[in-house]
Amino acid sequence: MFGAAFLRERRIFMKRSFTFLSSQTARLLVLLSLLFPCCDLFSPASPNDPAERVIMVEDWQTVTLSTDEAVIHNAQVAGGVLYLTVRYGGGCAEHRFNLYTARYFLESQPPQAVLHLSHNANNDQCKALIQTVLRYDLLPLRQAALRAFGASGTILLRIFPPGKNEPYMPLVVYTY
Repeated sequence: MFGAAFLRERRIFMKRSFTFLSSQTARLLVLLSLLFPCCDLFSPASPNDPAERVIMVEDWQTVTLSTDEAVIHNAQVAGGVLYLTVRYGGGCAEHRFNLYTARYFLESQPPQAVLHLSHNANNDQCKALIQTVLRYDLLPLRQAALRAFGASGTILLRIFPPGKNEPYMPLVVYTY
């Protein structure tokens, strides 16, 4: 009933539709990048970016932590750097994360360090679900452990998400 000419025309139409969709998608991406130049929606952090330093705290009573919602989905240590995969809502303002720890350790075998992740969303009201990997240089924690224990060893990291009373599980093993 349908000849080869109909099939050829059908394939051409499909190709044109696909090109139209690709063109529309490209236009949308360009428009979004022009409308939101402050948001790094299309460029994730480079693994070559320097890691942030863990902030050492003398007394937790003197520190006010920002507790905007963020969920830790993965935590691991590699090469003296803690990698935290976090998810949070936003997309319209710059979000600031900091990681705090004290100079003392919990008495256990192995010893444990308490770390608190701080998240300041800068009143971002947008609802995009953002996932990023935060990187923290553990050198200050390593130096505190060497002073406390005198030799290389292992510490368990009790990492508390912003505003939470329970640490991320499982505890992260840090060998220094």
